[in-house]
Amino acid sequence: MKKKNARLNVLLTLSLTSLILVYVPAFPDQKIRVTGHEAELVCAAAGLFCLPSPVFFASPTGYASATYILFGYGTGPQRQYPLKITVHVTNASTNVTTPINVFLRDENTACSEVNIDQPPSCVS
Repeated sequence: MKKKNARLNVLLTLSLTSLILVYVPAFPDQKIRVTGHEAELVCAAAGLFCLPSPVFFASPTGYASATYILFGYGTGPQRQYPLKITVHVTNASTNVTTPINVFLRDENTACSEVNIDQPPSCVS
């Protein structure tokens, strides 16, 4: 009888552990790809001319399950707004690179901060 209970306890422990690793978003995901409409908003907020289908990366942005981080399946990154994206723009005549911080407030609004002295400019 004790052997049967021990096997049952091991089976339950393994099942619960695997469910936690697959479905509980607990690990910070370091890279989120920002594409499509949101990437176009980043270009517009930064005042940049972007090629078709721009791609930006935001980090850290949310959490993902352990199996998603390791193997690419399970619960994916949980997107949490605002997302911060830093775009580095280089002036061709002076060769000076300026970072522009763009914050995606939600799926339809992006705001840029060029420097601290100016209020952020937003586009929708």
